[in-house]
Amino acid sequence: PMKRTRRFLPHLAALVFLVGAAVPAAARAAFDFDNQLWMTLLLDARVAPRLVLYFKNELRLGDDISEAYHFHAEVGLKIKAHDLLWAGLFYRQAFEHERNYYDEQGGLEKAWDAEYKPGWFFSLNLRPGRVVFSEVLRFEIPVEENGRGEKLRLKHITMLGVRVPKDSAKAVLPYIKNTQVFTLHPDADYHYNRTAVGLIFPAGRHVDLDLYYMWERRMWEGSYYDFFVLGLGATFKIGREEKGQGSP
Repeated sequence: PMKRTRRFLPHLAALVFLVGAAVPAAARAAFDFDNQLWMTLLLDARVAPRLVLYFKNELRLGDDISEAYHFHAEVGLKIKAHDLLWAGLFYRQAFEHERNYYDEQGGLEKAWDAEYKPGWFFSLNLRPGRVVFSEVLRFEIPVEENGRGEKLRLKHITMLGVRVPKDSAKAVLPYIKNTQVFTLHPDADYHYNRTAVGLIFPAGRHVDLDLYYMWERRMWEGSYYDFFVLGLGATFKIGREEKGQGSP
């Protein structure tokens, strides 16, 4: 059975990315957009039977994958409150290149803006048979470099996947994921939606790789922006961790 699975894997991966490319194809013709590459590194360490410490780094390349414009590092702690429910705290520090300026000699320099995001989250995880379903509510309090506090943000993440084959340490997980982020304020001026299709597969006993294609539509100060992202991720696990249950 595992030989048949390995032969099937390249075809399954191709199908996932073909579907992902077809979803936003119409949007490319109608809106301005940017092609991007996101690379994520995650370390999940089970420090107790119901306690997991995680570290996450992510680098994003934009302007048609020609330059780095965003980097963030995050540390978090999550606890298994119930067989189906996780809760946790996290702190994220992000740096984003949003503007240029001219130095005293007239040279063009990049300006990197820092943002600090403490927060908390709740995660529901269901695994009936082959199906993997998760729903995450993540609350963030972004604070800019000048110390000015921002409105509370809610990130709602829903993922649905199917393990192939059902019971195997080498099972792959094709999935679809939707993420919505908005400010919890009557006059919210920040909102985005992400739709992704991807494939999680083992690269070793304690390593999972994640390949995905994502369409992000972002609203900022009344204008809409579209991003089409190829994502590459690697999760290193210390202790036992179920596939598809990675940190939010």
